[in-house]
Amino acid sequence: MIVDYRNSEPSSFSLIRIIIYLNTRRKNGNCRKIENLSDYISKVKNLHNCLGINDELYFRGQDQKYLKKISLNSTHLEILKECDEKIIESIVPSLFRKEKFVESEDKLYINFLMQAPDLFAHCNNNFERLALMQHHQLPTRLLDLTTNPLIALFFSCSNPNENGVVYPFSNRLNFEIFKNNLELLDKQNILDDFKDIGESNNIFLTRKVSIRKSAFSDEVELESTIVRMSPDDKQALLNEISRFFALRSEHLRNTTDRRKWNEVYYENKSRNSLNDIEYYRSTIIENLSMQHLYYMITNDIGVFKRELNPIELYLPKIVKPRVIDERIRNQKGLFLFVPFVGEVNYTDYHGAVFNNYDDKLWAVQNSINSLRLFNDDGDLISFVIPKEKKLKILNELREVGVDSTFIYPDNYSRVSEQISKLC
Repeated sequence: MIVDYRNSEPSSFSLIRIIIYLNTRRKNGNCRKIENLSDYISKVKNLHNCLGINDELYFRGQDQKYLKKISLNSTHLEILKECDEKIIESIVPSLFRKEKFVESEDKLYINFLMQAPDLFAHCNNNFERLALMQHHQLPTRLLDLTTNPLIALFFSCSNPNENGVVYPFSNRLNFEIFKNNLELLDKQNILDDFKDIGESNNIFLTRKVSIRKSAFSDEVELESTIVRMSPDDKQALLNEISRFFALRSEHLRNTTDRRKWNEVYYENKSRNSLNDIEYYRSTIIENLSMQHLYYMITNDIGVFKRELNPIELYLPKIVKPRVIDERIRNQKGLFLFVPFVGEVNYTDYHGAVFNNYDDKLWAVQNSINSLRLFNDDGDLISFVIPKEKKLKILNELREVGVDSTFIYPDNYSRVSEQISKLC
């Protein structure tokens, strides 16, 4: 029997007090070493007991910790003053592990769709197709998560030669980490537009903008369709989004109107209140790349809400898919959809500047880390599985029904491997 800990009775403790409850104040206390299955279950149970009533907990298991050195161009910024080279702990979707994959995102999607059409016969939208591709090892911008901590533990034990790691995630935005992306892109003036998400459990004053999304959400369909746009259309669209952030930042420097963008965006009587920003709101719909995007969505699902809120587009999202195959069902899978951050930096002085690969990785990792759990010292929490304990833990997992035959009831990985080699 697979244990599902989501039914644990929620506590009134806030997420930020997790580390106090666990009483792990030793040095490097954010990394908890796992000795056996019982030890892991106990630590996970403690995490669940510390969640508030509106918080959810998700897990990601990796067979080892990946460290990557990146060189950033934006060395003039405050967060990068120490040096222009950074070592990051890499927890990125497969699309971002090779630069050629990032550049060929549309081709990866379309080629898989053409070579395995029967696999997608029961899919209702672009996100469901993307989710199936991810489950069958095609490089995508989706990061696999699970609501079942035992599934994450299984994945962390697959490599016997390295220490594994399990990363806990939540639907609560860590604003301090998230804002690094805005600082990287020199958009510090718009920080308040996002701040309510971290302070008010994902709710803006005027309209709810949530980290958690359904696979049938118009917002998820919109972003999933951007994936399949041609490089020229995608660049034109993202240039418009970046131009919005530049205009918004300039507006906030030169006005006493401090209303947050989400309030303004959905107001019906604000046409004359923000000048250039309102001009952006009306003209972006006329942009050819935007028209093409809406046309693609209409062909896919028919009627949908034809609006693009740049603030929402910038946020990472936890998306729960419809159960369309046994693999998704067994793995209790859901996805972190990585937004299109770090692609373009638009300024009044230089226009649109397309960032290099390492700058994109930095932004992607910040976006992912903003949904990880952290302790009261600001350290991100993880569980480390020593390599010498993995075989024992795998045997214990097998006894409760979690093994490779349960995780992988079918296999289209070969198709994914062939398509990836074409890039």
